[in-house]
Amino acid sequence: MNIKRKQTLNLKLKHESMLDTLIQKLKRNHLTQLFTPTVVNFSLYEKYVHEDHLKQIVKLNSPNGEIKALRYDSTISMIVSKLPENKEHFFYIEPQFLYDFDNMRIQESTQLGVELIEYQKNNTNEKTNLTSNFEKCILLVKEISDLICVGEYQIEVSNSNLIDTLISPINLEWKSTCDLKHYISRKNERKVIDVLEKNQVAKETQEELLKLMRIRGLPNKIVSTSNEVELPEEVCKWLDSIGVINKKLDQSVIIDLTSSDRLTYYQGNVFKVYDLTSHKEIISGGEYVFEDFGISGCGFSIKL
Repeated sequence: MNIKRKQTLNLKLKHESMLDTLIQKLKRNHLTQLFTPTVVNFSLYEKYVHEDHLKQIVKLNSPNGEIKALRYDSTISMIVSKLPENKEHFFYIEPQFLYDFDNMRIQESTQLGVELIEYQKNNTNEKTNLTSNFEKCILLVKEISDLICVGEYQIEVSNSNLIDTLISPINLEWKSTCDLKHYISRKNERKVIDVLEKNQVAKETQEELLKLMRIRGLPNKIVSTSNEVELPEEVCKWLDSIGVINKKLDQSVIIDLTSSDRLTYYQGNVFKVYDLTSHKEIISGGEYVFEDFGISGCGFSIKL
């Protein structure tokens, strides 16, 4: 089996002493180290990974005929693992695997992940307000970014439910709605226009949606310029909430109203951290709900 270890970013984490410092920081924040299964049922990934990315998962045939998968996402592996009783805050450092079609090989990378969970159904997908776990997560992300980044960085925050809010006035059939959400999240304006024109949506409505797709900036700046494009009340309330947290983060948060992720279990606030020197993503995470397991929470990961 040909496995290539992926070399990642120009971070201080390349030094073992910095990784040890980070681990000690997580432990001081009362996080317990967790070890998740290396192999899980492929059906779990089918449910929680976007169909565009399923082909990257390394599949295995088990002796009993079940299709298994090498660890592609540690959050999903965590959900099916036996979690320690009376513990809700975890971290892990372990390899992940994906199939690199360009080079015809399995690619391995090590990931550090943090999970703050609740053993209950949170229905995060029905709201855009901020949970306590999200606030704890984003503040911890700021501390870690200060610790590991060589230069300046940027935190980008969105909400997976905002796209639904933005397109709710446009009445489309289910398939067209799914296509529209997908193309909006990928910032593919040409495809968005194709869907809207196919469904005979008015030009004025098309232009308003395209303006919303392009909105990106500081929360207070977006609110102050909202006279240029009409923002739904729910979006304005969410921006105000993010603005409060942004003050605690030294104004380091940028808003993207229509960002999305390859993992479909994210339901609520999501975030990414970009190194402004390398222009690469260094941390990603957000809120999630696994209703089948009675678990909701917020987490993030760093590729080492």
